[in-house]
Amino acid sequence: MNRFVVFCQARTGTHLLRTSLEQHPGVRCAWEPFNDKAVHHFPYDLTTPARSILRMLWREEHGVQAAGFPLHLGHGRGGRAWSEVWELLAEDSSLARLHLYRRNLLEQLVSHTLALRTGNWMVEADQAVSQPSAVTFALDAKHCHDWFASTAEAVLAQQRSMPDNALTITYEDLAQGLNAVLARVFRRLGVTPVKVQQKIRKQGRPATKTLENFEQLRDAFSATPWQSFFDGMNEHTWDAEIFQIDGLPQ
Repeated sequence: MNRFVVFCQARTGTHLLRTSLEQHPGVRCAWEPFNDKAVHHFPYDLTTPARSILRMLWREEHGVQAAGFPLHLGHGRGGRAWSEVWELLAEDSSLARLHLYRRNLLEQLVSHTLALRTGNWMVEADQAVSQPSAVTFALDAKHCHDWFASTAEAVLAQQRSMPDNALTITYEDLAQGLNAVLARVFRRLGVTPVKVQQKIRKQGRPATKTLENFEQLRDAFSATPWQSFFDGMNEHTWDAEIFQIDGLPQ
């Protein structure tokens, strides 16, 4: 059985990717097993060693050809539980590594803020949303700047740590061509690609409709490395080194 980990952050398409992977009869993908804030959902507690959790996640099961899970870059770090998981994964050279991130960090921040405000972190395609979709709010420019910088730093650091055979995909790729991306992922996991259906519905509206001070923020970030998040052109440069390394289509 092939084993895999999806390194990611919140609001980067993790649930979309996970629910798509689970549609393959030969793939098993757990739900954020090292998220200590959701431990009440798991059949173990904060004292369970990470090694034991990994053993459970990667147990052999008839018909399962690949098994894995998403790991947020903040899980097991900053004093949080299961910090040893990072060392255990680093020691595993046979592990298939995927890196999922979102190029438009403004849309990621808006989505994260919206989820915090509404409590809706995942909406299934056929699920009614209890909160109104037209939620609006303002964001502080300094908060945005600090968030852009720290998020970009974490993404680039993770990418630099990935081996040459790792697969990097973006939220934007998933949103524009789900089955094309999943075919690449399935092949990387050593299973025959299958067609999938989108099981997760995008929440909220774009930043232009959600941010009450979008124009002011656009002016504040003009002529900065983050300008592309506001101009609608999607010609981002902050992650250029990832495309140079992996030859990803821009």
